[in-house]
Amino acid sequence: MLYLCYAISTLGSHMKKLVTAIAFSFLLLLPCINLYAETVVISTLEGENPAMIIVERVMKEAYERIGMKMELKKYPSRRSIMTANRGQVDGELIRIKQIGSDYPNLIPVPVEIMCIDFVVFTKDKQFNVKGWESILPYSVDYLGGTLVIEKNLIDGTDVTSVKALEHAFRRLDIGWTDVVVDGRFSGQLIAKKLGLSSIKVLEPPLISVSGYHYVNAKNKSMVEPLITVLQKMKAEGRINEIKEQVTREFLNNKK
Repeated sequence: MLYLCYAISTLGSHMKKLVTAIAFSFLLLLPCINLYAETVVISTLEGENPAMIIVERVMKEAYERIGMKMELKKYPSRRSIMTANRGQVDGELIRIKQIGSDYPNLIPVPVEIMCIDFVVFTKDKQFNVKGWESILPYSVDYLGGTLVIEKNLIDGTDVTSVKALEHAFRRLDIGWTDVVVDGRFSGQLIAKKLGLSSIKVLEPPLISVSGYHYVNAKNKSMVEPLITVLQKMKAEGRINEIKEQVTREFLNNKK
């Protein structure tokens, strides 16, 4: 800045006015430049999940469109949502709309990013799915910390929580568990990636839920811009494009 002032002082009167005006305009733009570079820190669940990868890319692009950069921090499920509720981060990547009154500081961005059917995956069991009571006679694996599953499991269900869905599906394939409960999209992709063609889905879904992005109350000013951007991305077909891209990448990265 001192060098700039000195340089201006050595110019002629006309040039002084011109350069001063340009420099002043640049200073006025600095707040905008800083806003564009602002980073929002968003919490999410640990582990690799195709559905979460899609949401991550959707929200990363949404934030970029409003001039912000999104950084993810991964935690165990309950710690993730509690961290967001306390304002230690700026928001939570995705949760169902009915997360309850336990997290009053989280505000949903009311545009559905993804609808998730939680279904029963099995290899050699066949039964009619009529609610959560249907899986009571069986051993059940699920991704630990998936609140919608944990809230609906009936007391007495023989359950094992795993840290990675791939582990659950391998256990299912070798007969160490009877069923796996997870989202249809992620489960089918993981089974296909692992080459487990004998694993099938039993219908109908146990439950279908809509997923929404959440921001902490301190960032409520971001809700309206995100609504506008996400609605536009839906109308453009951009969210479906991201889903198809992640699907291709996930299946091409077979182990």
